[in-house]
Amino acid sequence: MKTDIVAGRRPVYEGLVESLRRKIAEAKIPPGKLIGSEYQLATDFGLSRHSVRKAIDCLISDGLAVGLLVRSRNTAALRNRNEGTC
Repeated sequence: MKTDIVAGRRPVYEGLVESLRRKIAEAKIPPGKLIGSEYQLATDFGLSRHSVRKAIDCLISDGLAVGLLVRSRNTAALRNRNEGTC
């Protein structure tokens, strides 16, 4: 999937951000739960790891997740909040 900014389409990572943000808000991902590695999310959503990394970074900057560096990067949901800057 390519991003076409000129045609007005949004970047593909924003769909993942919305999906995860909604799951956090609906408590489908409770605070503290690991949501998976970049590889797992990329496979599950059919995105590149780069797009997944951008989505995770967006959630981290919004205060919804914290990045954990183990062998592969995982993230944990922190709190429920709908608004965001990304």
